Amino acid sequence: MSTERCIAVVRGPAGLGPRPACDPSLDIASALPPVFRLAFQNPQLSIWTTAAMPAIPLGKRGVVVGQVFSGLNPAVSIDAFDDSQARMLFETNGEVLVSHYWGAYAAFLWDPAMGHIRIIRDPSPGFPLYHAALGDHVVIATHVDDLVLLGFKRPSVDFTYLAAHLQNSGLRYRRTALTGVDELPPGEALLIDGPVRRHAILWSPWTFAARERQIEDTATCAAMVRSTIDATVLAWSSCYDHAVLGVSGGLDSSIVASALAQAEIDLSLINLLGFDGSLGDERHFVRALAKGLGREIEIVQDAVTYVDMFHSDGAHLPRPVARAFAQSGSLNTTETARRNNADVIFSGGGGDNVFCFLQTSAPVADCFLSGQGPMAVLTTARNIGQVSGAGVGKVLLAAFRRLRHRHPRWMWKPNRDLLSEACHDLAFDIESHPWLMAEHGRLPGKLEHVGLLAIVLNALEGFGYERDWPVIYPLLSQPVVELCLRIPTWLWCEGGINRAIARCAYRDALPKVTIQRRSKGTFDRLGIELIERHRATLQEFLCGGALAGAGLIKPDAVREAIGGMASYQDLTWSRILTLVDVEAWTRARS
Repeated sequence: MSTERCIAVVRGPAGLGPRPACDPSLDIASALPPVFRLAFQNPQLSIWTTAAMPAIPLGKRGVVVGQVFSGLNPAVSIDAFDDSQARMLFETNGEVLVSHYWGAYAAFLWDPAMGHIRIIRDPSPGFPLYHAALGDHVVIATHVDDLVLLGFKRPSVDFTYLAAHLQNSGLRYRRTALTGVDELPPGEALLIDGPVRRHAILWSPWTFAARERQIEDTATCAAMVRSTIDATVLAWSSCYDHAVLGVSGGLDSSIVASALAQAEIDLSLINLLGFDGSLGDERHFVRALAKGLGREIEIVQDAVTYVDMFHSDGAHLPRPVARAFAQSGSLNTTETARRNNADVIFSGGGGDNVFCFLQTSAPVADCFLSGQGPMAVLTTARNIGQVSGAGVGKVLLAAFRRLRHRHPRWMWKPNRDLLSEACHDLAFDIESHPWLMAEHGRLPGKLEHVGLLAIVLNALEGFGYERDWPVIYPLLSQPVVELCLRIPTWLWCEGGINRAIARCAYRDALPKVTIQRRSKGTFDRLGIELIERHRATLQEFLCGGALAGAGLIKPDAVREAIGGMASYQDLTWSRILTLVDVEAWTRARS
């Protein structure tokens, strides 16, 4: 379990005695593991953290837990708020934290006049926070299994959630797959008033994706992206001594490597070589990166034997988001971190999302709706054609259609392959997520950009190493996300190449082959090999498992799909792996 942990209890009216307990019969402090220490306590709120978790006291009225930075050039790590800063924090109900600070944190604020507790989570993915009702009380934890330490019974699996997740595994919001457990989403506040819990949205990507906030000059955007990412990585690196970063030789991880190479932190770089070398061999790009940075990059071998398909590396999470094929890379990262006594793992994850990697006609529609003129629209259509491989005429026709139907519902089309009809009515409601509402004035391309940020969260969890090390995704830090949302979608495909602004920003810091690279390594063959090796066992695992028992899948169809799968081009193998991942997680949580 990661050493950075926090748990809290908000006591209801029945528990407002002097003893720090969520149940009058339970003395929580004596029941907690010794790694926890009391960070804050009053008659209504108690908070415990581990020693590795920073805690900034706010007098008798609360505490901010986690890493907080102020500013960017340079960023300042905050370890205390002066009286005026603390007063402003309470006068704004904590909103000043979201608007003037960044990092990975949660603020716990007590209002003695109103008698309620307000909990704020920062807008980044870096500080998960789960909460559940326990009688008249509310228990909160950064790690869902720590809720049990506070008296909450081990929650059961919510199969209605799994039915929705299997149809759209990218979408998530407040619900989790554990009964009675909710997540406080990034950029939101949770107001606890007795047994009542209410959410409030403090941060929205649309504040920055709005038309009037867009920066339309390429050079300005590139310079700002470079300085913002470098400063963000520098700030995060200052909190640790030795980092491990997996690099592919692709753009996103190379950008993070470039920024880390300038920081005062020991750095171990590794690259994962596919087990058969056919689709996962990126050594040409990795060697160029190593030479350009003047750093050694260790190349480690992927292996089928490193993967246990029937084990979930995400069993500690409240959603089935772990992917079995990632176990090999996770194991190699873990071994590298241990061998080098690393205290943090960095990742370039989320780059495609924040750098607006789109292959649709939506940027063309944005260009037109923003009044850029016919030549700019035509140029953007050509650029998208080069990125996507579609003809200009087809792109323009699709863009015209997007002017009438602006919501990118294609991103959320339910995948019902191999699922029973009983699942169909349990799909996620897109409009329930405030980021994804097609409100008046929202550009279709920006809806897709924001959609990419919404779906990235499930891809950031479920790696074995996250149990033991903090994981930093600097490209998804608040300053980087806010800036990239202000860059028009058509600039991101300038010159007919994806993530164009990021490439422009780092063209003098990275090898030419990295800047010009369009291909991506894949590990598809590993997934197919896993199924081929375990066909018979997989059939029994799924058809005699929890998902079949709950009536979510069609056992006969699943059995036939596994037995008959032969073509590499047939994406049934990917669907089977998803079902196996969810089944493994469900069994681990049951």
